[in-house]
Amino acid sequence: MGLLNRIFSSPPRDVNMDTSAVAQVKDDARPKLTMDGPRADRHAWHAELPNALNLLAELKDLEPLPFAGSIEKRIHRGPALPVHPDTLLQRAHLSDPALLTERLHANRLPCGAVVMATPTHAQRKLWLESAKAHQITHVVRLGTDLETMTLDLAGREPGLAALTALTASGHGAPMGLKGPSRFWEVCVKPHAAVPPSVLREVFDKLAAHPPEAGCLVAFQSPGGDDRSAVFGAGWKVYKDLQAKRQAGLPVDDHTVQQAVQDAVLQTHMNRSTQVLQQPEHLATLLAMGMQLCNQPKQPTVRFVAHPRVATLGTETLRQPPDGAALQQARHAAAARALCQDILEMKELVGQSYEPLQGSKAATRRIHPDCVLTPDARLQSLPGEGLLGAWAAHRTLVLERPGPAQALAWATACLTHNISAVVDVSSAAELAQPDAMTNGRQSVQDGTHFNFEWGRSGQVELDHLLPGATATGMQISATLRGEPVTRDVSIDPSYMDEEHRIPTERSLERLQVPLQRGKPVPPKHLLAIAKLMEGYRSDGPGHTVAVQCPGGDVRAAVVAAADALYSRFQAGRLSAETLDGSIRDIWTRLCLDYSIDLAHEPEQLASLMDMGELLMATGKRTQRWQ
Repeated sequence: MGLLNRIFSSPPRDVNMDTSAVAQVKDDARPKLTMDGPRADRHAWHAELPNALNLLAELKDLEPLPFAGSIEKRIHRGPALPVHPDTLLQRAHLSDPALLTERLHANRLPCGAVVMATPTHAQRKLWLESAKAHQITHVVRLGTDLETMTLDLAGREPGLAALTALTASGHGAPMGLKGPSRFWEVCVKPHAAVPPSVLREVFDKLAAHPPEAGCLVAFQSPGGDDRSAVFGAGWKVYKDLQAKRQAGLPVDDHTVQQAVQDAVLQTHMNRSTQVLQQPEHLATLLAMGMQLCNQPKQPTVRFVAHPRVATLGTETLRQPPDGAALQQARHAAAARALCQDILEMKELVGQSYEPLQGSKAATRRIHPDCVLTPDARLQSLPGEGLLGAWAAHRTLVLERPGPAQALAWATACLTHNISAVVDVSSAAELAQPDAMTNGRQSVQDGTHFNFEWGRSGQVELDHLLPGATATGMQISATLRGEPVTRDVSIDPSYMDEEHRIPTERSLERLQVPLQRGKPVPPKHLLAIAKLMEGYRSDGPGHTVAVQCPGGDVRAAVVAAADALYSRFQAGRLSAETLDGSIRDIWTRLCLDYSIDLAHEPEQLASLMDMGELLMATGKRTQRWQ
């Protein structure tokens, strides 16, 4: 009676209903929402659509919708759906602002259910605390695999699974939680009606292992949409009708319609007036109620290991794989999760990451141990020093050197045996002059350098990468009359002595334009890694540099792709070790090179996509050993 008292004591509402519009919808044989289910489900559901339309019209007559809607509020950083503030797990007051501070988008219903938006991985702590405080022991999570990945829940069950892990670890169950937690996953597409048999399937299992007295079941859906509301209302309908049957009371059409009306009213008054406003959802509830009246055969439910229970729908609910979209979403979720884990690692305690001295890229913080050491021989000589750091062994990431740094660059090419430089600057950035102008330049008496381009000049590589070019050259430098030399002992044994010239370094400049601020496409990462492998095959002592203005994340992710491809060519990468290898490479880059990479999950996701492409298409070459 409390609910009815609240309804009838509310201000009166003048409803001017257009009955002709209702009749028009009744006559329309094509509902706005579709329902994929077995033939019996579809038949029962279509049969209840006229009753659902009538019931929806009656509800609009009963409910004080303007009053209820006027007190609903939105949640900061939450879904767009406004909700009743007084029934939130973290209660708010009617006098609070229309936009509430950040909290779970979750409302408690009198039927012992919580209807809520699926908490993301970022909300795991808040959700876990709320589950403990409100004794939520059962969870039914609704959605698709693609939505699960988008919410960062892949392999990271929030909430109740975490409680189970806590208990299994020997820390004991949280105070107030009784018995093992149970977690269901139900595959339900958005913008579609739920098959009635799926509701019964879930509720039968809930009834077989119900929450203890005082404990709650939470129904979760992405954005807190109609799916969770349907299950929340359906749970009340199921319990009410089963209670009548157990008491020996008659359960007929009128009883079912009354139960559905009460459940929808309860959801509107305690959750939101904007849910369950489509007749297709009410038809699902009515059809499920009629199934209970007719006592149909029990559906089959298959289980996975306790305590996580996967409730599978009927054969018509099995969706075709989402293919590339699902794979990309899975990688995006895994990348965000790994980056978050890295930022929370204890290894970061006491570590210092600072921008390179003299760098204009203030957001690029580098670990001091990997910073490129300035060449002492260049002190007091004209020109500027290089700005770079070692992303990995024999992989140098540079801020693209200009003409003022040409002497330092030529000296570094010889000193570090740099066999190639990969310039990933965008087309606009490549228009700016770099340090490798063709020809000999004198700095002062006894000091000069030479970038002697090959006769073929700049060669186009459009067949490998759009817009890519390669320029071969010989580099030499002399400082104060002393030629800069390199270590020729690292050259391959098959190289003739006459080509092992200590005062010259063969180098190729690869220009591969990549757009700044965008994830590097996986196919481009793989193509660049293949090109870099050609220079790695000259021997393990040869260095490859990657450069772009600011030495930004483009260069770093290319270095990561090079490391992954090198593992593949060395025979240390397989489908089974791919994920672990990518985690190791990215974690090492973040911790040992630049922690700012942990804020670039989109680039990491692209690296994961590149790894899949590599395993599908990559071929081992005759690598130098």
